[in-house]
Amino acid sequence: MVIRLKVEGIGELRAELGNLGGDFDDIVEAEIHKAANRYRDRVKALHRAGPHTGRIYIKPGGRRHQASAPGQPPAPDTKALMRSIKVKLGSMSAEIGSILPYSRHLEFGTRRMAARPMWLPTLVFTGKTLRQNIENAVRRKV
Repeated sequence: MVIRLKVEGIGELRAELGNLGGDFDDIVEAEIHKAANRYRDRVKALHRAGPHTGRIYIKPGGRRHQASAPGQPPAPDTKALMRSIKVKLGSMSAEIGSILPYSRHLEFGTRRMAARPMWLPTLVFTGKTLRQNIENAVRRKV
């Protein structure tokens, strides 16, 4: 599961604010990178915090695990999903994701399991704040 943050319409905005010169790209790129790191942190916080009100399982060795209920972010069990969440920063872009194949299954569900979303709900929030943060940063520079 990979989420890509990229700002569209950079050319138009750059033309409109041409007097910023090279600072414009630096400002936008910095805000994209900050948003990516905030996104990663928020996804991890959702994964950790719960609530987790699903079934209770007894794992090998007698360890107790309470799963998430359908619609809740996935409950951590082995912490592998948490450790797999990485940010890759690019030029005017960023990717946030997990290399674990089951992260997609958790997000969207399968025929046999309802979704346990954490990526898309966070993306909606991040997208709104990213735009506002870029606008504020550019205004401060002008």
